[in-house]
Amino acid sequence: VALAAATAASAFRLFHSGALRAFRLDRGLLRRLLGYGFRVHPGAVLELMNYRADFLIVNAFLGPAAVGLFGAAVNLCELVYRLPEAAGIVLVPHLSRMDDRQAGSVTPQSCRIILVFVLAFGAILFAGARPFVLFLFGPAFLEAVPVLRILLPGFLAFSVWKILAADL
Repeated sequence: VALAAATAASAFRLFHSGALRAFRLDRGLLRRLLGYGFRVHPGAVLELMNYRADFLIVNAFLGPAAVGLFGAAVNLCELVYRLPEAAGIVLVPHLSRMDDRQAGSVTPQSCRIILVFVLAFGAILFAGARPFVLFLFGPAFLEAVPVLRILLPGFLAFSVWKILAADL
């Protein structure tokens, strides 16, 4: 609600200040962007469903309480690949302007640098799993600690993929 109100207020102010008079809608660009969005969106939805299918499986075998514990562990583990995800977003425009040879040397170098930070954060998360879960979720979720420690190596490996995928 606050975001919608702020957007509406900003649009109102821009409209009444005259800043939008020079604004012209490029219909061709809009058509191309929407066309691209409609082609890409189903893949993004399927990717999200793939990431969340494990919740359905856990629920089917162990029930809703286990889904809560699993969800807490997954949420903490997902913090591990936020840095590589951000780095990938930053790398894509730079890599797309480079020739294949240059990009081929930048990606592994970036991967090694970011991997150091990811592994350090992963080690901190592994060692401090109990206090993190206790602080963020409370004592009812302490059973999520072993789940977090089991899932963490997979998320660390996935974080490397996030960096390498930027070069594809």
